[in-house]
Amino acid sequence: MENLILAAELASLAEAAYVDLSTTGHLETALKMGDLPDKLANQIAAKWEVKAVAGSEFTSGYSSTLFKSKGSDDTYVFAVRGTDDLDDISTDLGDIAFDGLPLYQLIDMYNTWQRYTHGQGENRLYTSYSVKFI
Repeated sequence: MENLILAAELASLAEAAYVDLSTTGHLETALKMGDLPDKLANQIAAKWEVKAVAGSEFTSGYSSTLFKSKGSDDTYVFAVRGTDDLDDISTDLGDIAFDGLPLYQLIDMYNTWQRYTHGQGENRLYTSYSVKFI
């Protein structure tokens, strides 16, 4: 039963990754503005906070959100957004058809992961041992 609850929670965070969380400081409001049901937005905001959002700095269409549990367990979830709109579809199909994989998005994901796990100078905030991929 515990695995089922975890899977549902991770699925909720995967859905939340499609919401633009970079423009507001209030997670619950942003989730509701992003068309998540009120109850789901309330549940996510009660347990999770946004530590980082990546995507606006990339031209590849890559986007991800790093969530941190508000609980004492210090759990992080790295939620990577998939294909979102017509621009993404054409980019994804073109990259996969011509390169065999979405090369530029993979590079952007790798660089984002490196930034989270290695930090900059003394500001290392995240480790690969404390982040779950979805």
